[in-house]
Amino acid sequence: MKAQLEPPSRAASLPLVGSDLAFDFTNTASGRSTPVHLDHLRTAEHVIAWSRHAKIVTPEDGDTVERLVAATTEARPRFTRPRARAA
Repeated sequence: MKAQLEPPSRAASLPLVGSDLAFDFTNTASGRSTPVHLDHLRTAEHVIAWSRHAKIVTPEDGDTVERLVAATTEARPRFTRPRARAA
């Protein structure tokens, strides 16, 4: 069986409709309880993109965090969880 490519993340364009940061964060996944469930915050880069979009960090601070994550291989596992392996 071929591994399917994951759809692109919409982290930087997800609607911010919760009027509260916690609610908006819970809306970073789509298709819950369906076969097409998708978590849009799958990588550190997605978390940073969403943080900029939600205005949690400034664009400049986002750039700084992005550089730090890219330069620190140890930081990457803290932001991501293991992906399921294709059977």
